[in-house]
Amino acid sequence: SPLDEFDITYTPPVFPKSETDAQFISLSLQRNFVFANALSDDDNIRKMEMKQIVDAFESHSVSDAGEVILDHTTTGDHFYILREGSVRYFSDYKPSSKVGKMGSGKCIGMANKPGQSFGELCLLYDCPPPADCVSGPLSGGNVKCRDGSSCILWRLHKVTFRQIMAQRTMRRDEHLRDAIRKITEFEGLD
Repeated sequence: SPLDEFDITYTPPVFPKSETDAQFISLSLQRNFVFANALSDDDNIRKMEMKQIVDAFESHSVSDAGEVILDHTTTGDHFYILREGSVRYFSDYKPSSKVGKMGSGKCIGMANKPGQSFGELCLLYDCPPPADCVSGPLSGGNVKCRDGSSCILWRLHKVTFRQIMAQRTMRRDEHLRDAIRKITEFEGLD
């Protein structure tokens, strides 16, 4: 698919954020298995990759409780970190006909602590999430986030993640080729 093709001219987006928000995202990513293992072993390169990824996160608010953020029948486009509010995971969620009300279905989990994340599978594979991810009400049911929404998230688009990882792979491969070029026994070989 075109999404998987590496674009040598690709420049990851930069969404402005405070230093506090950047540290929050970075810390959340360090706790996530995908990012803990995906970045370079070299400290300087790792910091550059982490900065590119953190810069590419954008803020995203979900207005009302009961809104589907990721649907288990559809391949998602984003990875999310919870900033404020809550997200509930359902098997076979049925939305409510009333705006702002939770629908029905079996709730199988929840993210309600800042820094919890979901949507990793859409970064790694083009497949739907294992559950419906739905914006949940805050404690008390009627409490809203500071911007009046049900939940506030940081999100990263899968194309951005894949392009950054492809650039990382190209850099690593180039370092390997440079090392091989220095082996005298290989001189004269193409």
